[in-house]
Amino acid sequence: MSLNELRESLIQLPSGAELTTFQIGEGPDLVYLPGSNVDFRLRRAVFSSVLVKAFRVTTFEYRGLARSKGPDGHWRMVDFSDDVVGVMDALGLHRADLIGESFGAMVAQWAVLANPDRFNRVALACGSAGGAAGQSFPFHEWLDKSAEERARQVLLHINVGNQDIAANDPQRFDQMVAGRVQFEQAFLAGLAQADGYRRLLQARAEHDCAERLNTLTHQTWVMGGREDGIAPVPNQERLAALMPVAKLRLFSGGHDFLWAGPEPIGFLIKEWG
Repeated sequence: MSLNELRESLIQLPSGAELTTFQIGEGPDLVYLPGSNVDFRLRRAVFSSVLVKAFRVTTFEYRGLARSKGPDGHWRMVDFSDDVVGVMDALGLHRADLIGESFGAMVAQWAVLANPDRFNRVALACGSAGGAAGQSFPFHEWLDKSAEERARQVLLHINVGNQDIAANDPQRFDQMVAGRVQFEQAFLAGLAQADGYRRLLQARAEHDCAERLNTLTHQTWVMGGREDGIAPVPNQERLAALMPVAKLRLFSGGHDFLWAGPEPIGFLIKEWG
């Protein structure tokens, strides 16, 4: 099999988690941790990005999401960070660079703090430190709202420019809402565990690394979208300020800026070249 072909496998960790993992590309190892609504059957931008031409990219669907499952009981952020290291162990990755996006940036903080010797360079995209340094959008509070109401709120925050669209072109915004509802319905219908997303969001709501990040001395880029209302610019500024050697870079775009155009990943590849 070519290294540029997507390799998919199901691994079982000692915790009881069963995780669907993916590898593609060749080069230095890099682990990519996606956002909280990951289902690689629905969104696959990372697999066709220039990232796979520069790195061997490893990623996975979180416990409770898509085809992955987790054990019974209350899940914590440390469980998700343990899953990261468990995947690395199962696939033979001793050390790797790390990109975390949104929820993945939160998991990345926990993973690096607990296992500093397993990671080289770190990029935290549209994440938050939690606690007094700023929480991200409270998705867990919206789970019991209607699909349309959730979609409207997400769109109004995912890119604050959408607020102008909603006010000045309501027909276009309604079309955007319909598209978001369609995606979310497919995402929720594809969960291997019906309560998996809710349990993940409960763990996400407890995220707080603010008082520990001063010990993280890895070369770190904090990356944010200027129009992001989910993890807004002040969150990025506070996150970067908490780490001794972190640098901040802002890009045009909202919460989905990382894959919206070639600049963010191209920048990171150049910096890490």
